[in-house]
Amino acid sequence: MAARTQQPALCHPTRGPGGIYIAAKSRPVTRNAIDTAFRKARAAAFTPIEQASPLARRPYDLRAACVSYWPSRGISPALVARWAGHSIKVLLEIYASWIFGEKAAATKRIEEAFELFPDSDGDIRPT
Repeated sequence: MAARTQQPALCHPTRGPGGIYIAAKSRPVTRNAIDTAFRKARAAAFTPIEQASPLARRPYDLRAACVSYWPSRGISPALVARWAGHSIKVLLEIYASWIFGEKAAATKRIEEAFELFPDSDGDIRPT
């Protein structure tokens, strides 16, 4: 949504004690303020059809999408789990089941790796 509204995404907002997000006036940001801002951003970024869909209906949906997407792009499950505040076990049990295209991506990586093996003369095979 940040790209569609041409606004920079805040990846790491300022946090106070216990992970509470802090507003500009050094007060905790309320859940209502977050929901209101998210609804406005969603309305500005999405077409009417997208707005009627369940796509990114809640801020948490975006978090779940990222935690599922990053491992599919080759980011270490250990790193993704740490960023999400999960154990690797939770990441793989809950989020990895949502990863689509895993077989095709794995097959492609294996095929690319075989291209690096030398042939019988010891030369690397051209692609």
